[in-house]
Amino acid sequence: MTIPICEIAFPVDVMQTFTYRVPDRFKKQLKPGCRVIAPFGSRHQPGYCISVSESDPDKLPKGLKSLSEIRDETPLFTPEQMQLFHWMAFYYMAPPGLVLKAAHPSEAGFKKEIRYFPAPDMAAHPEIQRLNIPPDGLPESSLNTMPPDTVKQVQSLLKQQILIADNVFSVERTTRMVKAVRLTDLFARGEHPSHVKILAALKSRAIPEATLSDLMRETGVSRSVFQTLEKKGVLESFNQEIPSDPFTGAYVPKNREIVLTNEQIQVIEEITAHFDRFYPVLLHGVTGSGKTEVYIHLANEAIKRGKQALILVPEIAITPHVAGRFRSVFGKKVAIWHSRMSAGERIWTWQSIRRGDIQVVVGARSALFSPFPRPGLIVVDEEHDASFKQQEQSPGYHGRDAAIYYARLLKIPVILGSATPSVESWYLAQTGKYHLLTLKERFGSAGYPQVDLIDLRTKNPGETLFTREMLEALRECVKRGEQAIVLHNRRGFHTFVRCEHCGQPVECPHCSVSMTWHKPWQKLVCHYCDHQEPLPAVCPSCGDASLRVAGSGTQRIEDELVKRIKDARVIRMDLDSTRGRHAHVKILNTFENKNFDILLGTQMVSKGLDFSNVTLVCIVNADTGLGIPDFRSAERVWQLVAQVSGRSGRGTLPGRVIIQSWQPEHPAVNLAARLDVRAFYQQELERRKHLLYPPFSRLILIRVTGKDRERVITAIKQLENICKHQMPPEQVLGPSSAPVERVKEFYRWQILLKFKRNEDENMNRIKTILIRILQDRRNRMPGLKITLNADPVSMN
Repeated sequence: MTIPICEIAFPVDVMQTFTYRVPDRFKKQLKPGCRVIAPFGSRHQPGYCISVSESDPDKLPKGLKSLSEIRDETPLFTPEQMQLFHWMAFYYMAPPGLVLKAAHPSEAGFKKEIRYFPAPDMAAHPEIQRLNIPPDGLPESSLNTMPPDTVKQVQSLLKQQILIADNVFSVERTTRMVKAVRLTDLFARGEHPSHVKILAALKSRAIPEATLSDLMRETGVSRSVFQTLEKKGVLESFNQEIPSDPFTGAYVPKNREIVLTNEQIQVIEEITAHFDRFYPVLLHGVTGSGKTEVYIHLANEAIKRGKQALILVPEIAITPHVAGRFRSVFGKKVAIWHSRMSAGERIWTWQSIRRGDIQVVVGARSALFSPFPRPGLIVVDEEHDASFKQQEQSPGYHGRDAAIYYARLLKIPVILGSATPSVESWYLAQTGKYHLLTLKERFGSAGYPQVDLIDLRTKNPGETLFTREMLEALRECVKRGEQAIVLHNRRGFHTFVRCEHCGQPVECPHCSVSMTWHKPWQKLVCHYCDHQEPLPAVCPSCGDASLRVAGSGTQRIEDELVKRIKDARVIRMDLDSTRGRHAHVKILNTFENKNFDILLGTQMVSKGLDFSNVTLVCIVNADTGLGIPDFRSAERVWQLVAQVSGRSGRGTLPGRVIIQSWQPEHPAVNLAARLDVRAFYQQELERRKHLLYPPFSRLILIRVTGKDRERVITAIKQLENICKHQMPPEQVLGPSSAPVERVKEFYRWQILLKFKRNEDENMNRIKTILIRILQDRRNRMPGLKITLNADPVSMN
């Protein structure tokens, strides 16, 4: 005889699942993907069912606990999603419960409350009787309103374990509902003038129903009259969902008359011919070639087949811009998804997708987890962008790579689109792993912009930041009534403050990084921990008063533009100016409506934007980022310069790009200016092959963080020794400090593991060992945190 058991993953930082007995009352209902409540430690905790099976009771541990509740009548996730989560947990060495938590809006999860209950056999205890505890427990929050003596009594009973604390989980948050009424008899006649008003108002609608508040406002009739009609059976009341559609307000659909080019038609036909199977495509289209129109036509093909389309974009800033294009074609069947949405918007969108009301989702990385009933197409736009990789928290997944694996499970096409593909994707396309399709010409009548590369060593602009050529071009552009985009990938006013006596910059007291001067706030700000302080009167290092601000951020560039270009209307777009709700959308809408002449920004303005009146792009310093100690630094600079250059001349007017550089001969700058894609990839692939970096290898970054520097270094050296016993020592790099060693008081040291691309079996073996080490060392290294990062996109 066997008994039913299940594996449960709790949304905590634990690298395992837990086995529970399934009570008979839950046997028919429980399925993988359902949420449950189960005893975990001394309390009840929410979790996700991973699997259900039968087992011999003799093979199970004694005292196996049982599930307490099941929260879902049907699973939250499809079988393919559950397979995706299983792969992500192993590949990215992430706790399975945190993977499932990431795939489900937190607002739709469990609202936990701590309550106190009598311990077993203690209900009749005199002190328990005096407290008069309700059957559903005494809420912890009620202690705030109790007399001090009663609070002390409760605390004493908890210490004696006469009272015990447990978690109680309330009903999850859902979308907002309001009272509404519908007409049950279209031929009904009113007996009173107020009745006639209500019936007329409902009959005038295509569907004879409306919210009660709307009808009361429209007719001026009181609530009691509606109740009378309901009693007579003329009206029927019900609860109506209030949509929390993020498209209301600032989001504007982008209407266009489009005639596809022959290249676009060929790409669409090629992909459509393979809609019934896994078909990975690298769509290499030059900037302005009309990739978005290709995505729209492919999404329409998926919808015609009764399926849905997922469009992933890298930046919150461009999510509404791209989504507006889809909304103009598919209307309210399009939803957006990103981290700046409100709680109500997230839960409404998630439930609408799950019900099948939404056919297209345009969103950032986490939109990958959209609960589509039948996904038919996945697009990863700007696939090269590093923001597709989740860096700061577990699971550290890459949205592009997880999308490819998900498409393989679903047996559907996945399109990776970019004008500047990642070196890895380009290599996989050249070796036949991806199908390479190209769009070589700009859409419509747009031509390539003229590119001018200015050597700052011979035309040093001095203190103005702009060469004469750049300023003159900006003045002429504004004078013609056209628009310009200016890129400077450093925010703040001055990027550091330095002592002229000892040469030391003013550093953050919590991080090993210099602070940035923000003029509007009159404060120094750390861009790692957000610590803020006024400009010191003397140097913190030597006490001398000769402090000098230096370096230039977007705030200073804005200041210079306003001073030097008469009547220019400048709007800035960076992390500081986009903190407010819908701030990205409002900035882009006002610029598109020609309320501003110059859009100044960081890398936010470099991709995905399509403004027909922009005829000039200026890059203040193309070298920013070349000195970063990262093997991808040249690739990132090349992509940034090439992408922002592509914002110019996308309409009928000719475009121009001006690039200022101190290293104009550097391949990343020079080849981007020449738009020589193949030459850059050839040089970069040769360099990486020689150094055994991706795409010729896979990487795992192991990092130890803690407040005690010596303990951090000791721990990372122990991990280094373990790794060198398991793989060739020359493929273990480090240990070394992270480029920024200390962040938020925590020291960070790391080692980098390299695996040749054909050594997947060995890499999986090492991953298994590392997961075991993580489980073991967390217990033996209190105060230290070990992070495992598969396929890191940054060494910082």
